Amino acid sequence: MTQVDEAEAGERSEARQPLLDRTQKAVYTIVNTTSRWFDGFFGSSEFAEGANVSRGLLAVGTKWDERDDFKNRLRLKARVPLPALEKRLSLLFGRGTADDFVDGSSTENISALPASFNDFDDEDWLLGLGYSRDRTLQEGFDFSVGMSLSSSPDPFVRLTYRWNKVFGDDWLWRLRPRVFWQEERGEGASLTSTLDYAVNPSWLLRSWIILVSDKKNEGLGWTANFIAYHSLSRKNAFSYSLFVDGETENEVELQDYGFEIRYRRRIAREWFFIQLSTGVSWPREFLFEERDSNLSAGIEFEMQFGEWPGRRQAL
Repeated sequence: MTQVDEAEAGERSEARQPLLDRTQKAVYTIVNTTSRWFDGFFGSSEFAEGANVSRGLLAVGTKWDERDDFKNRLRLKARVPLPALEKRLSLLFGRGTADDFVDGSSTENISALPASFNDFDDEDWLLGLGYSRDRTLQEGFDFSVGMSLSSSPDPFVRLTYRWNKVFGDDWLWRLRPRVFWQEERGEGASLTSTLDYAVNPSWLLRSWIILVSDKKNEGLGWTANFIAYHSLSRKNAFSYSLFVDGETENEVELQDYGFEIRYRRRIAREWFFIQLSTGVSWPREFLFEERDSNLSAGIEFEMQFGEWPGRRQAL
């Protein structure tokens, strides 16, 4: 068989693959090719094909609530190491809320655990470079610079200190003090505290608290979220969360509180998930508003790609 015949046979075999598999391969190829093109500016890399993408995900979903009606969402997150820069630099890009990314209300770290709340806000395309020193140690610094690629580009710079402490076999405490500058917000600082307790192999309890201060707002923004993750099997899991957030110096200091239940299931493939959510909150932003209950429900499909732990990337 000639090389031409082999290529044609390969194309026919690929065309027979299910649409879901072809979609994952296409997304992975685009992200990986783009990262190699970017990395090429800093020198050639000897890494094998497919090694550039650390991990990523693509998700689409919709959420309804009584206050805002329907909101659709497209999420894309990827962390791409740059081998030509000695693995300390990585390309960060995706779609999310720029303010939350900069101050740490959401994170560039890609986690298999579902988000808990406030994840269907208006979103921007984000692009940045991240630098991590001593990533494998319990303490270290992360530095990132980038911008929101919305209609009016919003550049940002931020510096984060990572502190992790393990207590026995069950407790993990993480602190993330952060200073940042964002064109629309000016200088700011935030502090994130995450405390995890592994009750047993099926239950994980998490306390997540963040404080944020910047020049745009007079008061101190704060959010507390308490979550219980329950793994039913390798394919099914629930999360139960209670949250409250507010801002000092605001006319309404307690702006929202409520609870939410999420169900997450792996379907069709090892890397494909469906997530269903429902909850109720009691938001109030202004004094003239009444604090009424706000019911919500949502659905999301998530496709993972890249080098997720314990999973072989299908090529």
